[in-house]
Amino acid sequence: MGYHDKESGRRTRPWHRRQRTEVSVARLSTRTKADSSLKKIFAKIGIPDETPFEPDPFQLDAVRAIEKADCLVTAPTGSGKTWIAEQAIARLHDQDKRVWYATPLKALSNAKYAEFGDRFGAESVGILTGDRKENPDAPIVVGTTEILRNHLYDVMREGVDFPADLVVLDEAHFLGDPDRGVVWEEVMIYLPTRINLLMLSATISNAKQIACWLESIRNKQCIVVDEKKRPVSLYPLFLHPTGELSPLAGKKGLHRKVARYLNAQSPQFLSPSHMLPPVGDIIHVLRRHNLLPAIFFVKSRADCNAALDLCTPAETRPDLEARLQEEIDEFLARYPYLSTHKQLTYIREARVAAHHAGQLPGWKLLVEKLMCQGLLEAVFATSTVAAGVNFPARTIVLFNSDRYNGHDFVPLDATEFHQMTGRAGRRGMDNIGFAVAVPGKFMDIPLINRLISSPPEPVFSEITVNFSMVLNLLLSHTPKQVREVFEKSFATYVSVENRQKGIEKRFHKALEELSGFLPARMCASPLEAIGLIRKRRTLQACLADISRQMSEMQTRIATESALVPGRLFLDKKRRMYCVVRPLDRDGACLCCLMRQRRGRRPRLRKILPKKVGTFFDMVLLLPKIEDPYELCDSLSLEQIDRGKLSFLDELRPGRKNDARLGPLIDREQYFKDEFSQMACNGCPHFKLCYKRTKARSIRTLINDLLWMSDSINAVRMRLWTEFERHVDFLKKEGFVSKDDELTKDGVWASQLRLDQPLLIAEGLRLDLFPKNDPASLSALIAPFVCDRDLDIEVSRSLLPKTVSTGFSKMVDALAPLIERKKVCGFATRPIPFWTTVAIYKWAKGMPWEEELDFLGIADGDLAALVIRTADNLRQIASIGGAYPEISRTAREAAAMILREPVLVD
Repeated sequence: MGYHDKESGRRTRPWHRRQRTEVSVARLSTRTKADSSLKKIFAKIGIPDETPFEPDPFQLDAVRAIEKADCLVTAPTGSGKTWIAEQAIARLHDQDKRVWYATPLKALSNAKYAEFGDRFGAESVGILTGDRKENPDAPIVVGTTEILRNHLYDVMREGVDFPADLVVLDEAHFLGDPDRGVVWEEVMIYLPTRINLLMLSATISNAKQIACWLESIRNKQCIVVDEKKRPVSLYPLFLHPTGELSPLAGKKGLHRKVARYLNAQSPQFLSPSHMLPPVGDIIHVLRRHNLLPAIFFVKSRADCNAALDLCTPAETRPDLEARLQEEIDEFLARYPYLSTHKQLTYIREARVAAHHAGQLPGWKLLVEKLMCQGLLEAVFATSTVAAGVNFPARTIVLFNSDRYNGHDFVPLDATEFHQMTGRAGRRGMDNIGFAVAVPGKFMDIPLINRLISSPPEPVFSEITVNFSMVLNLLLSHTPKQVREVFEKSFATYVSVENRQKGIEKRFHKALEELSGFLPARMCASPLEAIGLIRKRRTLQACLADISRQMSEMQTRIATESALVPGRLFLDKKRRMYCVVRPLDRDGACLCCLMRQRRGRRPRLRKILPKKVGTFFDMVLLLPKIEDPYELCDSLSLEQIDRGKLSFLDELRPGRKNDARLGPLIDREQYFKDEFSQMACNGCPHFKLCYKRTKARSIRTLINDLLWMSDSINAVRMRLWTEFERHVDFLKKEGFVSKDDELTKDGVWASQLRLDQPLLIAEGLRLDLFPKNDPASLSALIAPFVCDRDLDIEVSRSLLPKTVSTGFSKMVDALAPLIERKKVCGFATRPIPFWTTVAIYKWAKGMPWEEELDFLGIADGDLAALVIRTADNLRQIASIGGAYPEISRTAREAAAMILREPVLVD
């Protein structure tokens, strides 16, 4: 294990433990020569001779395979997997058949739409991405995988066949994506067997396992075409802090110069840990050895942008500069709003650019276009650019051996590393590609060397149950059929495949043994007895959990009731506060920080109840001053009689009739009722199964049976239990009937294929959304799409009173449902007010730059908010049968907010 670095919050790698605390920073020389052993390697640099295209054997194998069966193609990035899809599409297009091509990214769908339009004719290709809906009845449709999944939901509901003869899943390794893998798995499960499935994937280690699973659920052959050879060979390099390039690896492990550097008492770095290395000098070194263009992988958006400032003007090349200017002028003629982009100067003068999620879609498109045409020397990007974006270079440069996964910094795994290095070496443009490792505090050189030869990681199932899935499955399936769907999941297949050999025989033998102990049982069979025992234990655990939640809720209610104006308390950092205003709509109270030092003015802060440490028994009598700042200034520690100050011994218990306890009390009663109705209660063997008796053998037997049953059915049970939990909640909310069928509300709610379908459905049922005001409707839908943890303070005075009041009314009306979801263990997200302000101002025509300035967020974050809000509005527009007025207004609202610079043609 490494140690935790307080400055950056990151964990160092093990070999750094040998270093002293002080880091020596080297001065990089751009004139340093490369190691002599690289002379032969660098001699290979160049452009391959132009020859007629000849497909590789694996490409031909895949084309033949997809004619007769499903096919899973795994090959390194840049190997030409799209060519396989094009050949399969061309064959079917000639036969007047239909194809659906699905990708994980809207940008990638747009690119494929353009490519296929050039190849097959614009009239033959359509696109469906949420943002765009063009020619949807075309014989070749390109779209995102989520849209494809939604279409499969629709045909299952309508009981019709899916109109396609081939489905292509690009980037099929997204099956293992923690956030979106469930969509890929659903597509594979729901797709009719009649339709051949072509999956294109980066190299994965368990391709055969995935194919066997597909064969088991689709009852047809799935042929694996596995290509491990890179189209352009890769050579790993090490950049010494002095500027010398050397091979990263030798014949036996690391190259001698690299090993010597790592074994030094205090290896030099190119920069302190909180700063980027001298990027401009590194580009000079790469240019000196003809290693450009390059992609620099850095850890964050901020570093991508900061790297641009470290670059110096590029060498003068009139021919290239003329082409670059021509491409920029042509692009800006189509997208004039980019002409004032702050980073345009870097492209023109240094031929470098940044590419990350915080930028506008149009800007990223420009950077991708210029890089693909070889007009840029370097691009600074985060690791996400490695997956899915066509972004080739001669060299990739690594500053870190870890990446941020949204929660913490974790080491790169083999799949991520191979995706990044897959961008090094352009097919048809390079004879050889390079990966350069730059040493630094967060670079584990030995790990990078191991990853070069490591096989890619296996893909695991990430299937989860959510409300949208449950509603759509119940629309066309009975619960029994849903259970069969879960039994088809990849997770279930792997679980069954990996279970211990002979466990089923042991399980059935143990069941027979249990039958001998329970001859006069109330249950129908030993298997049912095991089920009842498990259910009873689950109910006991649920009741214990509810008791804990009840206690926590009562403490929370008591805490909130104690936060009255004038109350003194300490926070968890032992700082003294006085409550100035009671709890507001955001669940925080306005408090005055009582300064300990003389002469320091009190400070006004918002404090959440969970931040309270200890209450004092004293409540100050506050003066009648309306302005909280003025009131805060009137307070001082001198007012407090320290001799009379003591801690509150005990909080007044929370009221048992508080509305917030209602859902917990109801759920507790539900479990108690279930408990009382169990057949075990009147069984003569009750003590034998549940009580601690001397018959230890039967208790051991029961525990063994429970363990074996869980081992055999673990995944199926987990998915089914989650399904039942969701259905139970939907029944209580009126979306599912007692007969496990969708109610009238459940039918239209199933069309809301959103992140938070229940909250929006409840808002529709409670008439919380404006019916004839597109700008206000888009503003009130925006809070349900934001998943970035951005805390932006905005004033309510920025909105008309009708919109501000509408937001408050919506939050108050949805609070009970949110509380019920929390009580039942379902995750909920905050409803941020700033998103309402942002989208309303944008819908009303506020200029883009002005909006960015007052919000203080990145282009890409605002663009993502607009695009996802429009996606949600389009979903609402689809329920015109139930809510015709809202549907019409939602369609107008989506069109209102989707404009430049968000919308890219």
